[in-house]
Amino acid sequence: MIRAEKVSFRYGRSAPVLRDVSVDVAAGEVLAIAGPNGSGKSTLIALLDGLLAPASGRVLLDDRPLHEIPRREVARSVGFVAQSAEFHFPLTVLEYVLQGRFAHGHLLGFESDRDVDAANRALQMTGAKPFAARRLDELSGGERQRVMVARALAQEPRVLLLDEPTANLDIAHQIRILALLRSLAHGCRMAVAVVTHDLNLAAEFADRVVLLADGEVRGCGTPREILTPERIESVFGTPVLVDANPVTGAPRITVLAGSDPHGALPAEQIGEQHQ
Repeated sequence: MIRAEKVSFRYGRSAPVLRDVSVDVAAGEVLAIAGPNGSGKSTLIALLDGLLAPASGRVLLDDRPLHEIPRREVARSVGFVAQSAEFHFPLTVLEYVLQGRFAHGHLLGFESDRDVDAANRALQMTGAKPFAARRLDELSGGERQRVMVARALAQEPRVLLLDEPTANLDIAHQIRILALLRSLAHGCRMAVAVVTHDLNLAAEFADRVVLLADGEVRGCGTPREILTPERIESVFGTPVLVDANPVTGAPRITVLAGSDPHGALPAEQIGEQHQ
């Protein structure tokens, strides 16, 4: 449904953030985009949404070049959830989620019954309905994150792109959001791409995982194919143990204790220096 073909990108005159990256997200699947800090994950998800334009290569939505599609039309098909958002106006949660209906031709204050129903349904799905009447600046970071997901769902998109959607959530709401995304993909044929640092969550909820490192794709396939000890160590620079989750059978990643690959002192040496 949406794919990047050999896209490259750099910020200003800096070194390229992405180099010849190709990735696709099909209807009915959850794709996890994982990799270490600075690997280009957030840049890739922004390119897929059209927030950034590639220096080379192209992004296609339903086989149409994304840059040729009017932004309002893109917004009717693609929902995007950023890592964080700044709220400059004293909107209630419901008013903010209703903004997701803008692409359907309605402005705040002129919403239809269908718009309100879509917003309330999205709030219910994300567990945010109980604070629909509260102001955004009264919410915790985790509550705001759920509201941002609800706003994207209120668009009723066919493609959903999320940049670290569980970063500020407790474990219960992490599971709830990821289970929701999987049900939207599998049950509603939505194409879902999620940037995540948590390889264990990716293993449990993603149909495919793409690993990025140094702006390049280091592997793409099912969690079992990609999340191997050798590949993870080569990408993240730290040894891991990979076994099977005893309940689900999905790969389970455990970081092995040892020296820090980035040069930090082991804990016992830090203790010695402070004695």
